Amino acid sequence: MTEASGTAADSAAVGRVTRCDQGCCCLPCAPPRNLAYQWNLPIGREFSVADDVRDRLAELDFAGVTPEEFAGIVKGFSARQITEIATGELRARVLGEIFGRMGEQFRPAAAGELRALIRWRITGESEAVYETAIADGSCTVTEGRSAADARLTLVMGDAAFLKLVSGNGNPVTMFLTRKITASGDLALAAGLHRYFDIPAA
Repeated sequence: MTEASGTAADSAAVGRVTRCDQGCCCLPCAPPRNLAYQWNLPIGREFSVADDVRDRLAELDFAGVTPEEFAGIVKGFSARQITEIATGELRARVLGEIFGRMGEQFRPAAAGELRALIRWRITGESEAVYETAIADGSCTVTEGRSAADARLTLVMGDAAFLKLVSGNGNPVTMFLTRKITASGDLALAAGLHRYFDIPAA
């Protein structure tokens, strides 16, 4: 990746996903030192996501970020860094955008005649609950817990959730290491990835 010189070029990169010489987005592929350079962060100290990068990410228009670009962004951060970032309004925006896209990424042909209510409990600074109702070849997403019985309930932290939905985590490994816990239809949990287009990070 070619580093730009001058604060004007650095400022222009904030708030949008730019691309490096290889065609990928510079936000995820840049290691911490390059991110510090691009965003004019102090170099020579431990990379602090919580102090600086959260503010920069908050300026991104996530609605304009493709699933592939988002997968690359998530890949650039460790679980600890994601946990530090996932607070307040930024966390709510990211979760809302991800669940808002699930209907678009749903694969009705793969789901066939499946009928299931899946409850997602995302733990963190507070618990966020979303439900995906799959029926009649469609997927409907609602925020909050309904009175209906869920066929499957998935519980995970922010980092595990972002890694899972962006294709940066192996679902089997995450279940075995208890980064994700499931109750209800475990066979549905094991095959859930087949029903959605998940990008390859």
